[in-house]
Amino acid sequence: MHPEHTYMDVVKFRKENLHRYWCNYSSHGVAGDDPGSARHRIALGDVVIVENQPRFKIHKGATIYTIGSCFARNVERSLKRQGFRVPTAEIEIDKDIYIGHTVFHNTVLNKYNAHSMATEILRGLEASPDPGLVEVDPGQWYDPQTSYTRLMALEEVSALRNKLDELARNVANSDLVVMTLGLTETWFDTSSKVAFNGLNVVAIKHRRATTAFFNATVAQVFEVLADALEKLIGRNPEVKVVVTVSPVPMAQTFTNLDVFTANTYSKAVLRVAAQMLTARFPFVDYFPSYEMVMNSPRAMTWADDQVHVAPPVVEQVISAFASRYIDV
Repeated sequence: MHPEHTYMDVVKFRKENLHRYWCNYSSHGVAGDDPGSARHRIALGDVVIVENQPRFKIHKGATIYTIGSCFARNVERSLKRQGFRVPTAEIEIDKDIYIGHTVFHNTVLNKYNAHSMATEILRGLEASPDPGLVEVDPGQWYDPQTSYTRLMALEEVSALRNKLDELARNVANSDLVVMTLGLTETWFDTSSKVAFNGLNVVAIKHRRATTAFFNATVAQVFEVLADALEKLIGRNPEVKVVVTVSPVPMAQTFTNLDVFTANTYSKAVLRVAAQMLTARFPFVDYFPSYEMVMNSPRAMTWADDQVHVAPPVVEQVISAFASRYIDV
Protein backbone atom coordinates (compact mmCIF):
# COMPACT_ATOMS: atom_id res chain seq x y z
CA MET A 1 0.00 0.00 0.00
CA HIS A 2 1.24 3.49 -0.85
CA PRO A 3 0.07 6.38 1.36
CA GLU A 4 -2.00 8.99 -0.40
CA HIS A 5 -1.88 11.50 2.46
CA THR A 6 -0.13 11.83 5.80
CA TYR A 7 -1.95 11.67 9.11
CA MET A 8 -1.64 15.45 9.50
CA ASP A 9 -3.03 16.00 5.99
CA VAL A 10 -6.15 14.08 6.92
CA VAL A 11 -6.53 15.93 10.23
CA LYS A 12 -6.38 19.19 8.28
CA PHE A 13 -8.98 17.96 5.75
CA ARG A 14 -11.33 16.99 8.55
CA LYS A 15 -10.96 20.30 10.33
CA GLU A 16 -11.54 22.40 7.23
CA ASN A 17 -14.35 20.31 5.70
CA LEU A 18 -17.61 21.90 6.85
CA HIS A 19 -19.59 19.25 4.98
CA ARG A 20 -17.95 16.14 6.42
CA TYR A 21 -20.89 14.80 8.44
CA TRP A 22 -23.85 12.87 7.13
CA CYS A 23 -25.45 13.45 10.53
CA ASN A 24 -23.65 15.35 13.28
CA TYR A 25 -24.74 13.81 16.61
CA SER A 26 -24.51 15.57 19.93
CA SER A 27 -22.56 14.05 22.83
CA HIS A 28 -25.87 12.48 23.91
CA GLY A 29 -26.37 10.77 20.56
CA VAL A 30 -29.07 13.19 19.39
CA ALA A 31 -29.12 14.18 15.72
CA GLY A 32 -27.88 17.74 15.56
CA ASP A 33 -28.97 20.51 13.22
CA ASP A 34 -25.56 21.07 11.62
CA PRO A 35 -26.23 23.20 8.46
CA GLY A 36 -23.32 21.57 6.65
CA SER A 37 -24.45 18.02 7.27
CA ALA A 38 -26.14 15.87 4.65
CA ARG A 39 -29.06 15.33 7.04
CA HIS A 40 -29.74 19.07 7.28
CA ARG A 41 -29.53 19.65 3.53
CA ILE A 42 -31.87 16.75 2.82
CA ALA A 43 -34.33 17.94 5.47
CA LEU A 44 -34.67 21.32 3.73
CA GLY A 45 -36.84 19.58 1.11
CA ASP A 46 -35.23 21.42 -1.81
CA VAL A 47 -32.56 20.53 -4.33
CA VAL A 48 -29.58 19.30 -2.34
CA ILE A 49 -26.52 21.39 -3.13
CA VAL A 50 -23.40 19.25 -2.96
CA GLU A 51 -20.16 21.17 -2.60
CA ASN A 52 -16.92 20.79 -4.51
CA GLN A 53 -13.76 22.87 -4.83
CA PRO A 54 -13.23 23.76 -8.49
CA ARG A 55 -9.74 23.33 -9.87
CA PHE A 56 -10.17 26.11 -12.38
CA LYS A 57 -12.37 28.94 -13.62
CA ILE A 58 -13.70 29.69 -17.10
CA HIS A 59 -14.45 33.13 -18.46
CA LYS A 60 -17.87 34.33 -19.47
CA GLY A 61 -18.36 33.85 -23.18
CA ALA A 62 -16.01 30.86 -23.33
CA THR A 63 -16.59 28.04 -25.80
CA ILE A 64 -17.96 24.90 -24.15
CA TYR A 65 -18.28 21.57 -25.94
CA THR A 66 -20.70 19.11 -24.36
CA ILE A 67 -20.71 15.34 -24.75
CA GLY A 68 -23.35 13.10 -23.21
CA SER A 69 -26.95 11.94 -23.21
CA CYS A 70 -30.20 13.83 -22.73
CA PHE A 71 -28.94 15.38 -19.47
CA ALA A 72 -26.11 16.95 -21.48
CA ARG A 73 -28.73 18.46 -23.78
CA ASN A 74 -30.34 20.13 -20.75
CA VAL A 75 -26.95 21.34 -19.54
CA GLU A 76 -25.95 22.89 -22.86
CA ARG A 77 -29.22 24.82 -23.11
CA SER A 78 -28.65 26.32 -19.68
CA LEU A 79 -25.04 27.20 -20.49
CA LYS A 80 -26.05 28.88 -23.73
CA ARG A 81 -28.57 31.04 -21.88
CA GLN A 82 -25.77 32.15 -19.59
CA GLY A 83 -23.80 33.58 -22.47
CA PHE A 84 -21.44 30.78 -23.41
CA ARG A 85 -20.77 29.65 -26.95
CA VAL A 86 -22.02 26.06 -27.09
CA PRO A 87 -21.44 24.57 -30.57
CA THR A 88 -23.46 21.43 -29.83
CA ALA A 89 -26.52 23.55 -29.06
CA GLU A 90 -26.07 25.72 -32.16
CA ILE A 91 -25.88 22.97 -34.79
CA GLU A 92 -28.82 22.87 -37.19
CA ILE A 93 -30.32 19.41 -37.62
CA ASP A 94 -33.24 18.42 -39.84
CA LYS A 95 -35.69 16.56 -37.60
CA ASP A 96 -36.64 14.32 -40.52
CA ILE A 97 -33.55 12.21 -39.73
CA TYR A 98 -35.19 10.84 -36.58
CA ILE A 99 -37.29 7.80 -35.87
CA GLY A 100 -40.35 9.34 -34.25
CA HIS A 101 -40.51 12.44 -32.06
CA THR A 102 -37.50 13.73 -30.14
CA VAL A 103 -37.47 16.38 -27.42
CA PHE A 104 -34.28 18.06 -28.63
CA HIS A 105 -33.41 19.12 -32.17
CA ASN A 106 -29.89 17.76 -31.62
CA THR A 107 -30.79 14.40 -30.04
CA VAL A 108 -28.60 12.88 -32.77
CA LEU A 109 -25.63 13.94 -30.61
CA ASN A 110 -26.64 11.90 -27.58
CA LYS A 111 -23.78 9.72 -26.38
CA TYR A 112 -24.33 7.05 -23.77
CA ASN A 113 -21.25 4.89 -23.25
CA ALA A 114 -17.65 5.93 -22.62
CA HIS A 115 -16.34 4.26 -25.77
CA SER A 116 -18.63 6.23 -28.07
CA MET A 117 -17.70 9.44 -26.21
CA ALA A 118 -14.02 8.71 -26.73
CA THR A 119 -14.73 8.07 -30.41
CA GLU A 120 -16.34 11.51 -30.73
CA ILE A 121 -13.29 13.21 -29.21
CA LEU A 122 -10.87 11.29 -31.41
CA ARG A 123 -12.87 11.98 -34.58
CA GLY A 124 -12.78 15.64 -33.66
CA LEU A 125 -8.99 15.55 -33.31
CA GLU A 126 -8.04 13.25 -36.15
CA ALA A 127 -9.69 13.16 -39.57
CA SER A 128 -10.78 9.55 -40.05
CA PRO A 129 -10.84 8.08 -43.55
CA ASP A 130 -13.51 5.61 -42.42
CA PRO A 131 -16.89 7.23 -41.68
CA GLY A 132 -17.96 4.04 -39.89
CA LEU A 133 -21.27 3.73 -41.72
CA VAL A 134 -23.19 0.44 -41.92
CA GLU A 135 -25.17 -0.75 -44.96
CA VAL A 136 -28.24 -2.53 -43.60
CA ASP A 137 -30.10 -3.21 -46.85
CA PRO A 138 -29.21 -2.24 -50.42
CA GLY A 139 -29.28 1.56 -50.46
CA GLN A 140 -30.14 1.76 -46.74
CA TRP A 141 -27.38 3.00 -44.43
CA TYR A 142 -26.99 3.67 -40.72
CA ASP A 143 -24.47 5.59 -38.62
CA PRO A 144 -23.91 3.66 -35.33
CA GLN A 145 -22.45 6.75 -33.62
CA THR A 146 -25.74 8.66 -33.86
CA SER A 147 -28.90 8.49 -31.75
CA TYR A 148 -32.48 7.80 -32.81
CA THR A 149 -31.76 8.17 -36.53
CA ARG A 150 -33.54 6.29 -39.28
CA LEU A 151 -31.96 4.38 -42.14
CA MET A 152 -30.90 6.69 -44.97
CA ALA A 153 -29.46 6.73 -48.45
CA LEU A 154 -25.66 6.75 -48.49
CA GLU A 155 -25.49 10.36 -49.69
CA GLU A 156 -27.75 11.53 -46.86
CA VAL A 157 -26.07 9.60 -44.05
CA SER A 158 -22.63 10.63 -45.34
CA ALA A 159 -23.63 14.31 -45.30
CA LEU A 160 -24.85 13.93 -41.72
CA ARG A 161 -21.61 12.21 -40.68
CA ASN A 162 -19.54 15.00 -42.25
CA LYS A 163 -21.59 17.59 -40.36
CA LEU A 164 -21.12 15.75 -37.06
CA ASP A 165 -17.37 15.34 -37.62
CA GLU A 166 -17.11 19.04 -38.40
CA LEU A 167 -18.93 19.80 -35.17
CA ALA A 168 -16.63 17.47 -33.22
CA ARG A 169 -13.61 19.43 -34.41
CA ASN A 170 -14.66 22.11 -31.92
CA VAL A 171 -13.08 20.00 -29.16
CA ALA A 172 -9.68 21.08 -30.50
CA ASN A 173 -10.31 24.76 -29.72
CA SER A 174 -12.87 24.75 -26.91
CA ASP A 175 -12.07 26.31 -23.55
CA LEU A 176 -14.04 23.66 -21.69
CA VAL A 177 -15.32 20.19 -22.51
CA VAL A 178 -18.15 18.87 -20.34
CA MET A 179 -18.52 15.09 -20.43
CA THR A 180 -21.65 13.56 -18.93
CA LEU A 181 -21.15 9.80 -18.56
CA GLY A 182 -24.34 7.82 -19.07
CA LEU A 183 -24.09 4.02 -18.90
CA THR A 184 -21.71 1.07 -19.16
CA GLU A 185 -23.68 -1.37 -21.34
CA THR A 186 -21.99 -1.26 -24.75
CA TRP A 187 -22.53 -2.88 -28.14
CA PHE A 188 -19.70 -3.22 -30.63
CA ASP A 189 -18.71 -4.72 -33.96
CA THR A 190 -16.40 -7.71 -33.46
CA SER A 191 -14.72 -7.31 -36.85
CA SER A 192 -13.82 -3.62 -36.60
CA LYS A 193 -13.78 -3.44 -32.74
CA VAL A 194 -15.74 -0.19 -33.04
CA ALA A 195 -18.21 0.49 -30.21
CA PHE A 196 -21.72 1.57 -31.15
CA ASN A 197 -23.42 4.48 -29.44
CA GLY A 198 -26.45 2.29 -28.84
CA LEU A 199 -28.37 -0.62 -30.29
CA ASN A 200 -30.56 -0.18 -33.36
CA VAL A 201 -32.20 -3.57 -33.88
CA VAL A 202 -33.17 -2.81 -37.46
CA ALA A 203 -29.70 -1.60 -38.33
CA ILE A 204 -27.90 -4.72 -37.16
CA LYS A 205 -30.41 -7.34 -38.36
CA HIS A 206 -27.96 -8.59 -41.01
CA ARG A 207 -24.91 -8.13 -38.79
CA ARG A 208 -25.88 -10.16 -35.75
CA ALA A 209 -22.96 -12.53 -36.22
CA THR A 210 -20.47 -9.67 -35.82
CA THR A 211 -22.36 -7.69 -33.16
CA ALA A 212 -21.52 -8.29 -29.51
CA PHE A 213 -22.05 -6.76 -26.09
CA PHE A 214 -20.01 -5.99 -22.98
CA ASN A 215 -20.77 -4.29 -19.70
CA ALA A 216 -17.79 -2.01 -19.17
CA THR A 217 -15.66 -2.23 -16.06
CA VAL A 218 -14.03 0.68 -14.23
CA ALA A 219 -10.72 -0.11 -15.93
CA GLN A 220 -12.27 -0.15 -19.41
CA VAL A 221 -14.08 3.17 -18.90
CA PHE A 222 -11.02 4.81 -17.40
CA GLU A 223 -8.60 3.56 -20.06
CA VAL A 224 -10.65 4.56 -23.09
CA LEU A 225 -11.40 8.03 -21.73
CA ALA A 226 -7.86 8.60 -20.44
CA ASP A 227 -6.49 7.81 -23.89
CA ALA A 228 -8.87 10.29 -25.53
CA LEU A 229 -8.11 13.00 -22.95
CA GLU A 230 -4.37 12.57 -23.37
CA LYS A 231 -4.78 13.14 -27.10
CA LEU A 232 -7.08 16.09 -26.42
CA ILE A 233 -4.59 17.90 -24.18
CA GLY A 234 -1.90 17.19 -26.76
CA ARG A 235 -3.86 19.18 -29.35
CA ASN A 236 -5.49 21.70 -27.03
CA PRO A 237 -3.03 22.39 -24.17
CA GLU A 238 -5.23 25.02 -22.52
CA VAL A 239 -8.42 22.95 -22.46
CA LYS A 240 -10.21 22.19 -19.22
CA VAL A 241 -12.57 19.24 -18.76
CA VAL A 242 -15.45 18.78 -16.35
CA VAL A 243 -16.69 15.21 -15.93
CA THR A 244 -20.14 14.49 -14.55
CA VAL A 245 -22.30 11.39 -14.28
CA SER A 246 -25.81 11.59 -15.67
CA PRO A 247 -28.51 10.91 -13.06
CA VAL A 248 -30.80 9.68 -15.86
CA PRO A 249 -31.21 5.91 -15.47
CA MET A 250 -30.81 3.45 -18.31
CA ALA A 251 -34.02 2.93 -20.28
CA GLN A 252 -33.56 -0.83 -20.11
CA THR A 253 -30.83 -3.34 -19.32
CA PHE A 254 -29.53 -6.00 -21.70
CA THR A 255 -28.22 -8.07 -18.78
CA ASN A 256 -30.15 -10.58 -16.66
CA LEU A 257 -30.15 -8.17 -13.71
CA ASP A 258 -33.10 -6.24 -12.34
CA VAL A 259 -32.86 -2.79 -13.92
CA PHE A 260 -32.37 -1.23 -10.47
CA THR A 261 -29.29 -3.37 -9.89
CA ALA A 262 -28.00 -2.93 -13.43
CA ASN A 263 -28.36 0.84 -13.20
CA THR A 264 -26.60 0.97 -9.83
CA TYR A 265 -23.66 -0.98 -11.25
CA SER A 266 -23.50 1.34 -14.24
CA LYS A 267 -23.52 4.56 -12.24
CA ALA A 268 -21.07 3.22 -9.66
CA VAL A 269 -18.55 2.25 -12.36
CA LEU A 270 -18.85 5.63 -14.07
CA ARG A 271 -18.54 7.54 -10.82
CA VAL A 272 -15.36 5.69 -9.83
CA ALA A 273 -13.88 6.13 -13.31
CA ALA A 274 -14.64 9.86 -13.14
CA GLN A 275 -12.78 10.10 -9.84
CA MET A 276 -9.80 8.25 -11.34
CA LEU A 277 -9.70 10.70 -14.26
CA THR A 278 -9.53 13.65 -11.89
CA ALA A 279 -6.70 11.94 -10.03
CA ARG A 280 -4.79 11.35 -13.28
CA PHE A 281 -5.25 14.70 -14.99
CA PRO A 282 -4.92 18.15 -13.32
CA PHE A 283 -7.00 19.72 -16.12
CA VAL A 284 -9.98 17.46 -15.31
CA ASP A 285 -12.48 18.19 -12.54
CA TYR A 286 -15.55 16.36 -11.27
CA PHE A 287 -18.78 18.27 -10.73
CA PRO A 288 -21.33 16.50 -8.46
CA SER A 289 -24.52 17.01 -10.47
CA TYR A 290 -25.30 13.30 -10.05
CA GLU A 291 -25.16 13.57 -6.27
CA MET A 292 -27.31 16.71 -6.27
CA VAL A 293 -30.09 15.11 -8.27
CA MET A 294 -30.04 11.69 -6.64
CA ASN A 295 -30.19 13.10 -3.09
CA SER A 296 -32.94 15.64 -3.77
CA PRO A 297 -36.64 14.95 -3.10
CA ARG A 298 -37.80 12.54 -5.79
CA ALA A 299 -41.24 14.11 -6.19
CA MET A 300 -39.73 17.42 -7.29
CA THR A 301 -36.68 16.06 -9.09
CA TRP A 302 -38.11 13.71 -11.68
CA ALA A 303 -40.60 13.98 -14.51
CA ASP A 304 -43.57 11.59 -14.57
CA ASP A 305 -41.57 8.97 -16.48
CA GLN A 306 -39.10 8.77 -13.56
CA VAL A 307 -36.34 8.98 -16.17
CA HIS A 308 -35.84 12.63 -17.05
CA VAL A 309 -34.85 15.33 -14.59
CA ALA A 310 -37.33 18.19 -14.14
CA PRO A 311 -36.11 21.38 -15.88
CA PRO A 312 -36.23 23.57 -12.71
CA VAL A 313 -33.89 21.12 -10.99
CA VAL A 314 -31.50 21.17 -13.95
CA GLU A 315 -31.47 24.97 -13.74
CA GLN A 316 -30.55 24.88 -10.05
CA VAL A 317 -27.76 22.39 -10.69
CA ILE A 318 -26.34 24.51 -13.53
CA SER A 319 -26.66 27.61 -11.37
CA ALA A 320 -24.42 25.91 -8.81
CA PHE A 321 -22.02 24.99 -11.59
CA ALA A 322 -21.93 28.56 -12.88
CA SER A 323 -21.34 30.07 -9.44
CA ARG A 324 -18.27 27.86 -8.96
CA TYR A 325 -16.67 27.72 -12.38
CA ILE A 326 -17.45 31.03 -14.09
CA ASP A 327 -14.92 33.78 -13.60
CA VAL A 328 -16.98 36.98 -13.63
